[in-house]
Amino acid sequence: LRPPASHPFNPLLALRVSGIEMPAVDKRRLIDGIYRATWAESRDVSNPQVLGAVLSNAGLDAVELIEQAQEDSVKTRLRENNQRAIEAGVFGVPSMIVDGELFWGYDDLRYLEMFLSGRDPYDPSRLGPWLQVRPSSQRTSQ
Repeated sequence: LRPPASHPFNPLLALRVSGIEMPAVDKRRLIDGIYRATWAESRDVSNPQVLGAVLSNAGLDAVELIEQAQEDSVKTRLRENNQRAIEAGVFGVPSMIVDGELFWGYDDLRYLEMFLSGRDPYDPSRLGPWLQVRPSSQRTSQ
């Protein structure tokens, strides 16, 4: 994991492209390529030419995907995906949800690994009080 080319950066085009419906094997190559370019190679995926190269390297039709990303249906899908993420409690990246458990941040990846391997270090009986804590602020729709 390396710092991105800039931060914050505009992920909109990459997010739209990643939301386009496609076979799972293609989606996996697309997501892996974007993730690797952003978080391992420090490439600027907000730049359409850089994103196009990433898509092409993944064996995908970059021109077609970037064109599709401008369609209203793709934009709507991204807004709906964002709303579902907010409703699930996602508030930053990287975030992973497994069996209803939210793992957020680079420092939580080792706990995700432990959880996935059945070695969760947390005693669920001790989580009760933490689950009762109410947020001091809430997101609102504009």
